[in-house]
Amino acid sequence: MTPAFRFPILAAALALAVAVSPCRAADLETVENKTAELYRMRKGIAEQKERIAEAQEKGEGLHAELSEIDQGLKDRQNQLASSQTNLARQEALIATKEQEMERLRQEKTAMETHVKRRLRAYYQTGDVGILNALFSASTLPDLLNIKEYFLFLFDYDRKVIRSYQAKIALLANASVEMRQNRERLLGLIDEVRGQENELSAQRAERAALLERVQGEERLYRQALREVESAAAEMSTALQEMKRTPPPDKAAAFARHKGRLPLPLDGRILQGFGTSKGKYGTLIHSTGIQIEVTEEAEVKAVAEGSVILTGSFKGYDNIVIVDHGDQYYSLVSNLAAITAMNGDRVQAGTVLGLARKQDGGLVGEGLHFEIRRGGEPLDPLEWLAVKRPR
Repeated sequence: MTPAFRFPILAAALALAVAVSPCRAADLETVENKTAELYRMRKGIAEQKERIAEAQEKGEGLHAELSEIDQGLKDRQNQLASSQTNLARQEALIATKEQEMERLRQEKTAMETHVKRRLRAYYQTGDVGILNALFSASTLPDLLNIKEYFLFLFDYDRKVIRSYQAKIALLANASVEMRQNRERLLGLIDEVRGQENELSAQRAERAALLERVQGEERLYRQALREVESAAAEMSTALQEMKRTPPPDKAAAFARHKGRLPLPLDGRILQGFGTSKGKYGTLIHSTGIQIEVTEEAEVKAVAEGSVILTGSFKGYDNIVIVDHGDQYYSLVSNLAAITAMNGDRVQAGTVLGLARKQDGGLVGEGLHFEIRRGGEPLDPLEWLAVKRPR
């Protein structure tokens, strides 16, 4: 719940209690104070509606971001599937080229072996072979033809071997290029996967933020309903106040400033005014929170009359005591109430029992306030305790 509306219901409860109590004053100052309180609540209603609109706008923006991220993830998945298909095709081409290169190497090796054998046979004939060829040839041209035939064979073999070498070189270059393409595809796949992981992390972050914004919007709406209800009660209370009788006399409550006892022995958990809550958000408190370690009695801090007891949504049980001259004290988060409306109490009179709390709209522990009319006062200035550090 936002800081500005952390305690609107208690403020309304106090105003309502003052208004309907038969012994309360309807003097001009009190009416003005309550009117100012009603004005602040109506202003708060407008601000709360503004916060709801802001939360809705933020939620719509987050929905749009999530849709864009989802489309990005889909694009990356399609790109990844396409790259993996191309990679598989490239792997198959590389395997085919390597098989072809191996076949050409084997053929080249066989051809080289064949040529070596032919050369070896040619040179092994020596002079005898040449003479045999010379005398077996009927003419010199015939002899020249035999020599040319051998030279032709050797030249042909050389060309065939060079052809194999050229084909192998081309295949090797193609294989290198395909391997480079393969490495490029692998790099692209890694890059796309990295982008996919990054988008998934962004989506999780935005989804969590959207959930938090939607939760805030629900709290804003709940607060708006409660403040609107309290404002309606306040408006009715103001009409009643105008018909109540004037006060008999002013009380001496103000003389006890700085000397009042705590309603319950315990450590001060949260002071008056603005402070940081559990989640780092600013909280505006109109009172203080007192630690409750076990069920204990909650007592009145000064003489007065009980003007309101009961349960208010989100605050458990509350008791409001009128000390006169428009001074009021309020305790809430009670486990049980022992005082009754109209009771006359003294300092130390038991009003109810407190139990250890773990939250609620007013926080943990016993909540205690002091007010003058509709204006909350810092209780630590009235109590005989040291301010917490």
